[in-house]
Amino acid sequence: MHLVHCEWWIFSSQTKSPDAAAVLDRMVSGNPYNGKGFAAIGAREGIFFSDVRLHTRLALRSKNTHIFRPDLLIDDAPAFDPAVLPALAEATSAQIVRYRGHIASIDSRHLTFGTHLAGAYADLMDAKVVIDLVSGRLMLVEEFREQLRRHPTGDQVEQHLRVAFCPTEDGGTIRTFGMSKVGLPEWHTPELPGDQRVIAQAAVEEASAKVFRERLRTGDAPADQIDVEVLDVAMTLRLEKTRKQGVRVRIFQTSQ
Repeated sequence: MHLVHCEWWIFSSQTKSPDAAAVLDRMVSGNPYNGKGFAAIGAREGIFFSDVRLHTRLALRSKNTHIFRPDLLIDDAPAFDPAVLPALAEATSAQIVRYRGHIASIDSRHLTFGTHLAGAYADLMDAKVVIDLVSGRLMLVEEFREQLRRHPTGDQVEQHLRVAFCPTEDGGTIRTFGMSKVGLPEWHTPELPGDQRVIAQAAVEEASAKVFRERLRTGDAPADQIDVEVLDVAMTLRLEKTRKQGVRVRIFQTSQ
């Protein structure tokens, strides 16, 4: 069994969640990302409507002021559109979409379903901001929609996985945010000097994306060693499982 965690918070000025029938219609027949011969949410994804691991609820600002503070929600948040903060300041509620639990086998259906469910709530509630809590991305709703227009399957690496350099006193570490969406522990490197940031981050981005895609394709766990080429340099990443801190990644250059 694999522990999967996906979570989106959709911020708006609504004080009630839309009814289930409206959400269902927007997800299926009224889905704007359907195309000729393509249904964004079909029978394979539709089973998640009744999945007990799916949790949705509305959180009001009046009772949950802390969730409107992205600095409290997200570790090492990436750069985001400056318009996000004023939009958050105006929001009075957050519609939470959470899928968390153990599943027997991994594929992309829960990512497709969850992404489109977040999009449906955003449209029906006239939301302004979406936060992907697991990958740590803060987006204006239009940015979220643009991602879905580009990738209507809702299951692409760039929609779900983030790799960040997290500064420390003497340098920093490279961390992933989003591997847990496919039932894998998050990665982190040992502390690295700042002058190694660019190549180390590029190596982790390439390797983690490779593992993420393969996980969705086959359901397999990654090998202990992954070879990539970044910036015309061959690199080997060795993955070491730890008891409490996910996977430690050590990076080695294998060619000049």
